[in-house]
Amino acid sequence: MATDDTTSPNGVDLSPQAQQLLTTIRSWSQKARGVERATVVSIPFIIGSGTATITAGIQGAVPVEFRGRITGIRIMEFDAVTAGRVTLDIQKAQQSALLLNPTTPVFASIVTPGTVPTIGPTSGRYYSDDILLNWNDLDLERGDYLRLHVLTVTSFRRLSVSLRVRRKEP
Repeated sequence: MATDDTTSPNGVDLSPQAQQLLTTIRSWSQKARGVERATVVSIPFIIGSGTATITAGIQGAVPVEFRGRITGIRIMEFDAVTAGRVTLDIQKAQQSALLLNPTTPVFASIVTPGTVPTIGPTSGRYYSDDILLNWNDLDLERGDYLRLHVLTVTSFRRLSVSLRVRRKEP
């Protein structure tokens, strides 16, 4: 059954507010060549051993194998062993910079100071941001690298960090 912006997939008529929301959500998708709708994927990081407290510093880097745009971040302390605090920075190096200087790549923060992702005593064990207000350079190109930098941490032993990315190609 085909659906439009006035009915749900199961054929129920949608309210005007739901119709407007559905239209807005569909407009977020960027079509890629040969793809009906853009795909949303996660780039996951698991940091910490689960037995020792995480240390500040670089915790990992991953290559990006597709063009996309970062649209959100999730951080979760999932062991429930202890309360703590953590602040993170997400950094990016472009492939062109890596080719020019492969021995000491230059990573730049994409998070504006003052808006760094933080889990703390008042936020519990979870952080989520789908707005990314004041973040810089969210577009990803094939060959870029993303790096996770723990700025400060107390007590946490393991964290799941996931970047939500809208792919711009299949």
